[in-house]
Amino acid sequence: MSKSDNSWWASSTGSARRTAVGATLIGLALAGVSYFVWMSPASPASQVRAGIETVVEETGAVNSMTDERNRLLSRTVELQSKVDDRNGQLARLTSAYESSKRKLAEIQGIPPVTIRISTPPTASAPFVKAPGSSTTTPSKPSKPSTTDPTADDPKPTTTPKPSSTPKPSATPKPSSTPKPSATPKPSATPKPSATPKPSASPTPEPTTAPVPTPEPTTPPVTPPVVPTPAPEPTTPPVTPPVVVPVVVPTKAEIVNPTSRYFGLYTAQAPFNWATYDDAATKIGAEPSLVGYFGGWDEAFRANAVTRAWDRGTLPMLTWESRPIGSPNSQIDEPDYQLPDILGDAASGIPGSYDAYLHQYAKDIVATGLPLAIRFDHEMNGVWYPWSETKGNGDPINGNRVGDYVKVWQHVHDIFEQEGANNLVIWTWAPNIVNKLPAANKTPEFLAALYPGDDYVDWVGLSGYLRPEYEPDNPFEFDYTFDRSLDALRAITSKPIVLAEVGASEIGGKKAQWVESMFDSLADPKNNDIVGVAWFNLAVTSYIEGELGTNDWRVDSRPETLAAFKIGVVRPDENFNLTPIPAP
Repeated sequence: MSKSDNSWWASSTGSARRTAVGATLIGLALAGVSYFVWMSPASPASQVRAGIETVVEETGAVNSMTDERNRLLSRTVELQSKVDDRNGQLARLTSAYESSKRKLAEIQGIPPVTIRISTPPTASAPFVKAPGSSTTTPSKPSKPSTTDPTADDPKPTTTPKPSSTPKPSATPKPSSTPKPSATPKPSATPKPSATPKPSASPTPEPTTAPVPTPEPTTPPVTPPVVPTPAPEPTTPPVTPPVVVPVVVPTKAEIVNPTSRYFGLYTAQAPFNWATYDDAATKIGAEPSLVGYFGGWDEAFRANAVTRAWDRGTLPMLTWESRPIGSPNSQIDEPDYQLPDILGDAASGIPGSYDAYLHQYAKDIVATGLPLAIRFDHEMNGVWYPWSETKGNGDPINGNRVGDYVKVWQHVHDIFEQEGANNLVIWTWAPNIVNKLPAANKTPEFLAALYPGDDYVDWVGLSGYLRPEYEPDNPFEFDYTFDRSLDALRAITSKPIVLAEVGASEIGGKKAQWVESMFDSLADPKNNDIVGVAWFNLAVTSYIEGELGTNDWRVDSRPETLAAFKIGVVRPDENFNLTPIPAP
């Protein structure tokens, strides 16, 4: 049907207009109604929109809280760094104080004691060495008297001023009829009158002499009774301390012990035992090893060794060829490149630290006590300046492939020249291979870093249960360590020490992992493991891209502490530690 045939919807042009306007108004009305319905708070669309806005606001709040949390954690890391610096300063002051005490004791002349090197020490026997060496533990020196030696001398009395000379009395005027002078009044101590001067007047008639009045008698004064002073207490003679020699094990007995070592790293031990003793008390047993760190900007700290052996405890120094204050994230240390440390013997160029190394070895010999040295550890990783290459083969800190072994042998040879190797248990301790770059995981890569059996006494490992966790991680000790232990055993048959071990509470599996560690140590396949050193600290760092704290401590949670208390006294672990009674 066409328009010319009287279309059904518009019989005329006017009708068409009215129809169009009406339809438009109806459409607008429907749109308005729809808008108000759509925008109504009760409508589904409004609820969805409100939900989206709430989610956006909450997301913003979460992001803000996350930023604030990261800021606070960054501040925590900064403050912890400052605390560590202060602790380092305190440790150095403590070292100086202990050195002064030893020197004072030597001057006072405490009787010498001979130390016999024989069987391993027991934890109950404190170590004391003879004076004349840097290892003496002196009695507290008596405080010098502050009394002035002239205090007993009497002060000179003040000379009294002389009294003024009495003036003569005036000449009496003559009277026509001179009267006799009045009788003077008696005084307690009569003074003679002054002699009058003669005058030119006629001589007076004699006066009647006064009758002398008897002087009153003063009763005798009884001197006060002065009590006899009690004799001053005499200071009893100071009895010299009973010096009991402690049997210190030989190097051979340390390397192949009859019992396993169990040790701790804490904030300040062995320079301050507070946190160390706290952890030991909580696990209920006295550890037999103490770990600590040192850098190449420090001289040998003899007091670390003597304080450890005071308790019958083996000191293990992690000795890093860099300054002690360098952060772990810093791998560029231009002053500590391996080629410079090594020198060039063929060209007659000595190593840049040869003089330092000779003196360090001499100081060890002078101390006369054994210690384990974990030198430039975790060398198979990519985070320390003594490592050779990154995962892609690029050099680290200007080092070359093969330099690590040469430097280790160079340091060992200097110690041999000075006679220090008879006291040092050289401990070669790479990192577990689990999370290393692919090129660094191979057995061949690890074997190329081994200095050789003639230069090593113990081999060790650093290993942690730490995030990020692999999907197949069962949170068992064997999963964490077995691949690396197999790699060590393929290189050498030297005794093994787990030189730095820890487990994080993140994920809630720490107690399970600790229990599995003690189970695995009891397995005969691990009889070649002669010691475990637990890293007993809480460390804040970036975890999965965010700041977080890994609490490695033995008492991080009650169930973790319970696992340690049971494990360290298990007979099949063979730690043979001295029990500490519960407080």
